Amino acid sequence: MPRAGNTLLGSLLNQSDDIKVTANSVVSELVHRILTLQDFPQYQEFPDYIGVHNAAKQAFFSYYKHYKCKHVLDRGLGEQKQIYII
Repeated sequence: MPRAGNTLLGSLLNQSDDIKVTANSVVSELVHRILTLQDFPQYQEFPDYIGVHNAAKQAFFSYYKHYKCKHVLDRGLGEQKQIYII
């Protein structure tokens, strides 16, 4: 028996071939680490805000590229800034 509402909801949604709900994932941490590259001295020498943000956005799609469905709901924990960029 599921212990939380999000587990039950995820189980129901995962029955669809078009939707997959992930377990707790590392994707938000991956996006966060890409964004923190802006704090490195190498970035400061040649700042490319758009390039870093493009990489962060693409990280989500690349991570789940092998999923055979139309929609992926990532249940990773993240800060508002990380969620906003995706």
